[in-house]
Amino acid sequence: MEIIAKIIEVCANLGAGCASCCGSYQPQVPAALRK
Repeated sequence: MEIIAKIIEVCANLGAGCASCCGSYQPQVPAALRK
């Protein structure tokens, strides 16, 4: 379970980084999710 949670956390961090780096990568992601 902890491994899955870690993977989700890493994916969330990568997604946020990609969204801020290349803003058109995930345009449908709400601003609230981009921490």
